[in-house]
Amino acid sequence: MRPRWLLAAGAAALALVACARASRDPLLTYFNADHGLSLRHPWHWSSDQADQDGVWYRYFQSPPDAERGSVTVTLLVSPLAGSLDDYARTYLAGAGAPQVADEARPGLAGRGWRYASADGAKRHRLLLLRDAPGGGRGRVVGLHAEGAPALLEANTAFVDEMFASLAAERAELYREYRDPKQGFALQVPHSWAEARHFGGADQALVQFTTPALAADRTRQTVHGSLTVTSERVAPGTTQRSYYDNGRLTLGEALQVVTHGPWKSGFVDSVRAETSMASARQKRYVVVAGGRGYSLVFEAREDAFHRMARWCDLVAATFQADGQPAQP
Repeated sequence: MRPRWLLAAGAAALALVACARASRDPLLTYFNADHGLSLRHPWHWSSDQADQDGVWYRYFQSPPDAERGSVTVTLLVSPLAGSLDDYARTYLAGAGAPQVADEARPGLAGRGWRYASADGAKRHRLLLLRDAPGGGRGRVVGLHAEGAPALLEANTAFVDEMFASLAAERAELYREYRDPKQGFALQVPHSWAEARHFGGADQALVQFTTPALAADRTRQTVHGSLTVTSERVAPGTTQRSYYDNGRLTLGEALQVVTHGPWKSGFVDSVRAETSMASARQKRYVVVAGGRGYSLVFEAREDAFHRMARWCDLVAATFQADGQPAQP
């Protein structure tokens, strides 16, 4: 007999593979685990990155206009030796008097500038935020937008969304999801929506949906999911017996690609294939406090790489009653 947690998680995950949302102007979420940052950007803008003189840049560019060029929004991360005003001078040199305002994001604080080039041919928007999670001077995280006045105006909604959505991706800044009845808690990114939650005293399931990871030519957006399940287990159930019992029920549609330890349990990378869709999963399984738990992250195969680094980050925050805190 298949464990109920596996049936519930599998059904929820495979159903999500085919789930997509239509949007007139979809926005995708760019997540960079190396720098711990994310932001939303227009699906049809090109993107590239570079490192120069110790500064990391990620460029987002609107489709070119024959007469007015493009709007470019640059995400940057740089060591911060002085003040934010000192750092801003590189951008403000030769510009007219800027409009300045204080800005803040969870875990970040700084200033924003709006200004035009001396000849008025371009308008600019600059956001600089100090990030010092370990104390000290830390680093500067910034966004710089520029473009011809009319073109920047036409893309105001996109640029506003990019600037507003810039977020530090650190587990301590995530919101806590706690289920005392099921005996577990974890930290979830603010951009992940709780999709559904059901169950009783013996078993339960909660599912979260990621922001848009990709978009098709039809502007259908592709989302990933996290499904957390809990069930009571029989006395004497071990980590290995619980994992082995679950693995036996995976069937041919779910193929284990890699296997390794996670906390006191196990983690697998899995390829899920049906006649309708192909997806990737990362499954974390553990037994603690008389319960068996699974965390199943899934996205369509061509979009999974955009959430892959989120999996370990979120899974590391999972804590079950009776389980010592450990990475």
